[in-house]
Amino acid sequence: MLNRNLKKALLFLMFSLLFSGLVLLVTDYLELNSPGASGYYFVVAAYFLGALLSAFLVEKLMSIENPLKTLNINLKFNLWSLSAFLVPFFIFPLTLVLGLLLPETSFAAARFNILDIIKGVFVGGTLIAVIASLAVCGFVGFLFKELAYLGFWRASYITGVCAALWLFPLIFVTNLYDRNYSFPGLSLYLLFVVAVFPVLTFIKTKTKNIFVPAVLTGILFGTASFPGGLIFGGSVFLLGFNGLAGIVAASILAALIYIYNRYLTEINNRIF
Repeated sequence: MLNRNLKKALLFLMFSLLFSGLVLLVTDYLELNSPGASGYYFVVAAYFLGALLSAFLVEKLMSIENPLKTLNINLKFNLWSLSAFLVPFFIFPLTLVLGLLLPETSFAAARFNILDIIKGVFVGGTLIAVIASLAVCGFVGFLFKELAYLGFWRASYITGVCAALWLFPLIFVTNLYDRNYSFPGLSLYLLFVVAVFPVLTFIKTKTKNIFVPAVLTGILFGTASFPGGLIFGGSVFLLGFNGLAGIVAASILAALIYIYNRYLTEINNRIF
């Protein structure tokens, strides 16, 4: 017998696939499935909107509480909110260093442009974050909340797997991930999504504000090309956020969260 939380989670996934699947059908019909097409980014936003609409729909059907409250949609901030800007300054150089530790790689100093990085952070933390918040509300906000009874880590990784599988059709149909539809490359991209999810859910739990992990998501997306782009040589599948280096970097950050929660916090202040 399914409990109420699991029923809500499954309903959310069903509606998300339905709404977002309809978007892809319209996208294919209107031939908007390439990054250069007019309205392409509107398609991405519409796909992400499916997750937000699904969360609101399930909450309205199965809960008497205000979805704005249950999904942590608010403008309250605390010191943990700074993590949206601090985490990229940890994971970015760590990913870069891990890439440089690989054989036959070297730092491409000529490609380093601080203004480009600032631009990536700004665009990622504003425009991209607004679009990302649609999906973040659905998965980090709603699905993680419904699976929280399983425990923080299990709920985080299950939610991450669901989000990665939900993203797969969008990435494949629209070529959002530009590696010539390589299955190994696409798999690594989705593994990074799973690996970084405990970071997003931890920040949401600490801030009680869904926009903070949305800003972090936007910044990571806006700067995704830099850690790998600043390296000469090496395999493209091993470098950057979308490669093995990024997955390891995100996993190290998750391990630090575990250490913080397990050894550096009082019991009553732990994640759950």
